[in-house]
Amino acid sequence: MATGSGITIMDPFRGITDDEFNNDYWPRLAQIVHLIYDSSRSDIVEGGLISFEQTYTLVYKCVCSQYEVPLYDNLIALTAQHIQNIVAHLITIDGDESFIVNLAKELSSYLTACRLISAVFSYLERCYVKPKLAGFKDLYSALVKVATAHIFEPFSERVLSILSIAISSPFSLEPQMLSSLIVNLHQLEPTLVATHPAIFRPYVPPQEGNVNDLPDLIQEARVMSENRANETADMEISKRGTKRHLDPEE
Repeated sequence: MATGSGITIMDPFRGITDDEFNNDYWPRLAQIVHLIYDSSRSDIVEGGLISFEQTYTLVYKCVCSQYEVPLYDNLIALTAQHIQNIVAHLITIDGDESFIVNLAKELSSYLTACRLISAVFSYLERCYVKPKLAGFKDLYSALVKVATAHIFEPFSERVLSILSIAISSPFSLEPQMLSSLIVNLHQLEPTLVATHPAIFRPYVPPQEGNVNDLPDLIQEARVMSENRANETADMEISKRGTKRHLDPEE
């Protein structure tokens, strides 16, 4: 059966063959995944670059024909290849600020793409990832794990060093970009909030904990509030000093 977009989908009541999976269904899905990784969310969702209904149907037919394992393996392999391309780009960047800005941009784009991929591969998630893959609560977490292994772990020392300096020097990096990067890094490695609390706790909402932890959390919030108040006061003093320096003497 042919569709208006040129995608051919077989009779929904007939399973697909190895040849159809390897030479028709997966190549079409791979092309769609590449498109999601290489395009912006607005281009995909608002620009109509892909049909979610047709993509979901392709995934559904693969899973119903018992190709969920090669489908998942191919998706992870393609994702790892995409991540390796990102890493190859990051390695070439000189300068800590330029590196961290590019990392923030790449990571944000990647995680956005992962959410879209998880949506169109939701039938694979429901029938294979959740019930059969231990350690992953959903397809999104499996895709995030690829980034943890290939992006964060190789660059972890450099990234944490840059962020440590940025936290101690307010506005050395653009605040919104810094906040987004820290939250996204926490998605890659949730233990960072415990191992590097000075960097991550101001930006990551506290998880559910024990009531016995409440005094520590209150004290931590008080210290954070005092630090921010001191930073604001320092900025005001700096602005006044600059203004006095620039104003002509009477």
